[in-house]
Amino acid sequence: NQWPDGLTKEQYLNEMLHLVGEDYYEGMKTFLTFDTAVEVDHTKPDQQVNEPTLKTAHYAILIDASGSMRAMAGGKTRMDSAKDAVLDFAKQIPEDATMSMRVYGHKGSGNQADKQLSCTSTENYYSGKFEEPAFREALGKVQPAGWTPIGLALETVKEDIPADAEEVVVYVVSDGIETCEGNPVKAAGDLVAGNIQTVVNIIGYDVDNEGQTLLKKVADAGNGEFIYVNSEKELRKYMRAQYEAIQKQWVEWKETGKKDALDQKENLKELSMNTKETLQKQSLQEKERLKAARAYLRKKYTDNDHPVIELSNYLIEDQQTKYQYITEKGQELYHESIKNGQETYNQVIKEGQENYNEAANKKHQQ
Repeated sequence: NQWPDGLTKEQYLNEMLHLVGEDYYEGMKTFLTFDTAVEVDHTKPDQQVNEPTLKTAHYAILIDASGSMRAMAGGKTRMDSAKDAVLDFAKQIPEDATMSMRVYGHKGSGNQADKQLSCTSTENYYSGKFEEPAFREALGKVQPAGWTPIGLALETVKEDIPADAEEVVVYVVSDGIETCEGNPVKAAGDLVAGNIQTVVNIIGYDVDNEGQTLLKKVADAGNGEFIYVNSEKELRKYMRAQYEAIQKQWVEWKETGKKDALDQKENLKELSMNTKETLQKQSLQEKERLKAARAYLRKKYTDNDHPVIELSNYLIEDQQTKYQYITEKGQELYHESIKNGQETYNQVIKEGQENYNEAANKKHQQ
């Protein structure tokens, strides 16, 4: 009754929508920005032994070349067993990572007269990406000789680390304690305190009780672990245990990922369904108000050609189109959420199982 005569169609449209129209903004915004993607992005288990691997990771292996590495253990010298274990480990280093191999105590002899020479001897025998022929050749040059300057080796290993390395894993293979008055505990601590994330792991080969205690202190200072082995069999047993741990981590990753994918799928299904139902309810309410408004206007304006009658017919037809879009779009998003959720769920299972099997294969190779 308050509308003045002579309004344009556009003015009648604005007045009509202002009076009986619904606000679809939030629901339509949800539809238009709805992302049906289901992504599982929690951290994956480390594929390598002990430490996560990044493209900028560097693995530094320090080998004890003191004279005591000539001792026999299980039909092999300690040095030969250590070389075999180091080669097996190097083969597992990621292709994108760099590595280095440094020896210490490889000059002179175990005699007192050669102590100064031996205690100042440490040398990088290999640097770069792992290439088996070149690495085997470098490893073949390592021969047991003199004393045990572990501290010096840990101090100078910094020279082997690339400038762009973001993560460094140091492995020290030794059959005894520092014998050159160095301070390997301090050296390990200094490495960890640097700008590059570093851990120092010690593999003690056939070490006595005193040596185990001291080497563990070095590993603790380096935020790493001390592993004691007394034979090649023990060394391989340790490696198998590492891969068993990786298998367990992949099982946990898979189960967590499955739950995550299902939760996301259910949340998206609920959001799409709730949004559709809310918009449908608004649309039906709007339709009833439009029909009531049209009935009233037909009584007021007996001329069926009056612009406002024509406009009300158009709005009701448009509302039906709107309802159909809401229904179809809601169903589309609902089914797409199910599809994407199931695909991600299946991919998590596939990736988890593949990596579990890979760790199992590596374990059985030990």
